[in-house]
Amino acid sequence: MLYRLAYVSSAVRPLSPDAGRELLLVSRRNNLRDEITGFLCYRNGMFFQLLEGRRSDVEKCFGRIYLDARHGAPPPS
Repeated sequence: MLYRLAYVSSAVRPLSPDAGRELLLVSRRNNLRDEITGFLCYRNGMFFQLLEGRRSDVEKCFGRIYLDARHGAPPPS
């Protein structure tokens, strides 16, 4: 069964084009390895991501993302 997880977070500091490319390269490699699909959007200091795959794989991936120091909880609206 396909499991989906979506989240929004804010960047701790602006993401440079080079840092964005590196993030995509590492994410694509890891997602291919873990059979996860989805998409990542970054704009105006905000991330939006949708992850899809086996629940255990998606939750492990999100666990790594959650600990990533490049982002935090979105600001209150």
